[in-house]
Amino acid sequence: MLSSFSFKREKAVRSDLWRVLHTGLRAPKERPGERVIHCPLIAIQPLPSHSQQLLNCQMELEKATHVVFTSQTAVEEFFSKWGCLVREKIFLAIGQATASAIHRLGYQVSAIADESTSEGVVELLRGIDLNRAHLLWPHSAQSREVIDIYLQNSGISFASCVLYDVVPKIPKSLPEITSFDEVAFTSPSTVKAFRNLYHHFTPGVVYQPIGRVTRAYLLQAMMHASSSGYA
Repeated sequence: MLSSFSFKREKAVRSDLWRVLHTGLRAPKERPGERVIHCPLIAIQPLPSHSQQLLNCQMELEKATHVVFTSQTAVEEFFSKWGCLVREKIFLAIGQATASAIHRLGYQVSAIADESTSEGVVELLRGIDLNRAHLLWPHSAQSREVIDIYLQNSGISFASCVLYDVVPKIPKSLPEITSFDEVAFTSPSTVKAFRNLYHHFTPGVVYQPIGRVTRAYLLQAMMHASSSGYA
């Protein structure tokens, strides 16, 4: 039953510290009373530098007035490739973490979405005059099509540019889930990778999604596991 699983923290039962298995790309800061084990289950696979997609993206960058960033990884990949070509662009960010990644590179962010989702970015774009703009959206191959669809339907000039792929990463030593109080997921890709490695969700462990899109994907994965008899 899905009710066997919990998103709520209770008292740590495995040690004096609440033990968290973090499956995302970046290790979070530990909070008081917490012990975080960082075990990324995904990895970034950049497109080959000679790919036609990247060559097209560079051409679009020259025309772009605005660049929309929807992840920290997109910021890192974009500036590592074309930081020297960026001149007088208006940068928009999906959330504070992405904006901070831009700030750390010495650039200003003109606007940040109130909600760190594709839908939040759409709401941000609705409030900006883009009649004479040309947007560039660098992103992952796994990105949802919400932003693409909105820009197409709105008649806004834009270019969608895939910079990298997100692929599963198999740890050298697979952690034993029962030794943790919580497993943290940062994206649907981390949920999918976890399911492929462990095949089930162990009762008594808190499965903590970050963001509503990840939560919806996790709930779907849990229900599928339960109905398949792998819970």
